[in-house]
Amino acid sequence: TGIPCHSRLQHWIDNEGVVKRLNRMVSKKRFDTNATLFAEWDVFQCIIRTIKQLTGLAYNPKWIASHQDKHKQYEELTLAAQINCDADQEAGFFQQQNRPRPGVNI
Repeated sequence: TGIPCHSRLQHWIDNEGVVKRLNRMVSKKRFDTNATLFAEWDVFQCIIRTIKQLTGLAYNPKWIASHQDKHKQYEELTLAAQINCDADQEAGFFQQQNRPRPGVNI
């Protein structure tokens, strides 16, 4: 947008491995060629490139336990946990509606 950003982005993720990987990748200036062999490297690279283009933005990925609504009432959860539960539910709806169709044996 060309508008300088002076904010902090708190990105809650329910996969601890992804959080650790993002934290490592954000701090690197270059990647060795073997880094491209990691699973989903291209997706992570797009995320990192986008974050670095947002000048003035302090990016902070944080881990949050998933499915906390199985152990506590939804209303008792933190806002971040509620949003995570909502996202999990929406992902489930999407998967149900977009199941791959079984193949036809010929």
